[in-house]
Amino acid sequence: MLRRLSPPQELHALLQIVLDIGNALNAGTSKGNAVGFKLSTLLKLAELKAADKKTTLLHYVVDVVHKNAPSITRVCELQKAVRDASRVSLEDPLIGLRARSAALSKGLRDVDAEITWHDEHRLRASEGGECSGEDEDQFAEVFTEFYNWASERREVFDTELDVSSKLFTEVCALMGEGDAKEPADLFDILDKFLRRFDTVRKEMDEEKRAADAHKARQPAKKTCGGTGGRTPFKIGFRKAAAPSSTSDNSGGREADVVGIPQRRLSNTPSSRKDALSSQMTATINGSARGKM
Repeated sequence: MLRRLSPPQELHALLQIVLDIGNALNAGTSKGNAVGFKLSTLLKLAELKAADKKTTLLHYVVDVVHKNAPSITRVCELQKAVRDASRVSLEDPLIGLRARSAALSKGLRDVDAEITWHDEHRLRASEGGECSGEDEDQFAEVFTEFYNWASERREVFDTELDVSSKLFTEVCALMGEGDAKEPADLFDILDKFLRRFDTVRKEMDEEKRAADAHKARQPAKKTCGGTGGRTPFKIGFRKAAAPSSTSDNSGGREADVVGIPQRRLSNTPSSRKDALSSQMTATINGSARGKM
């Protein structure tokens, strides 16, 4: 698992995106322009929620990844390896790998002592001329073969343990967790984050598929030509009131048009009438659009 994190590639890119988003949110504050963050911060992404109480900062991180670098989602393939690594202990006195290495060494020493005792006992019996049937005892031969095989395996185990310890130290330094003593201190947090990231990714993918399917089932909307589907604005002119035999305050003017006094056009040349009518229509349209 440690070899899969070196170099980190997608994991490193994902952590960089989280750092950039955090710096953008904290811009102008003492927490802005950070060069790194504690790994435990990853678990807080799912705790910071938007106004709808559903969308979290983790949703936004996944959305940024989908839109800008979808290949980063391959980081979810590390889940099993990270989970397995989180269960490993290096220093635990009972189940730690170093404790197991020490137990293996002690066991091999005990086997070696038992083989030596049998060899010496057989040699003494041979020198004393004793014949008790122990010549047919295959204990020494069988356990000598086992001892050689186990010794080779223990050497491989110790070599791999040294390599794993060095890689663990490198990963801790890479993630800014140099004070971590056990793989669980590092990988348990990373395991929880990757599982949450993968869950949100699947949820958003499913929501997008459902939205696309719903959109595909909707019939195309018909629009009214040139108006974007809205009802065209119409201008209505009221008929002018018939001249009254009695004098009034209108001074012989025609009725107002949509609240704007209309000039008397009866004695105006036709071209002038058209120009004035067009001017009034444009004014009314402009006023109506300003209210819409």
